[in-house]
Amino acid sequence: RANSHAWAMLFRDNSGDDEIQASRLRVSLSAREVMAAFITARVGDRMPAPQVEPTAELLTSGLAGLALWWIDRPEVPKAVVLDVATRMSAPAVG
Repeated sequence: RANSHAWAMLFRDNSGDDEIQASRLRVSLSAREVMAAFITARVGDRMPAPQVEPTAELLTSGLAGLALWWIDRPEVPKAVVLDVATRMSAPAVG
């Protein structure tokens, strides 16, 4: 919550010059790579390799969307958001 402006800038705002757009793309690619490595470490061979990257994208995008949703609803307790994130992510990461 302390950096909600940064989340909104990274995941909602799609304006900016070429340098800003390139920076946003790097952040997005890096997030997906980190998530893919996490998934691979958790599930190993239980997930077919071609499914790792799209699963990482789904989780990354979904969790970012949840964070943005929460920014707009400050009355929602953090525990609710964490419970939803855990419940929805757990099946994908074993």
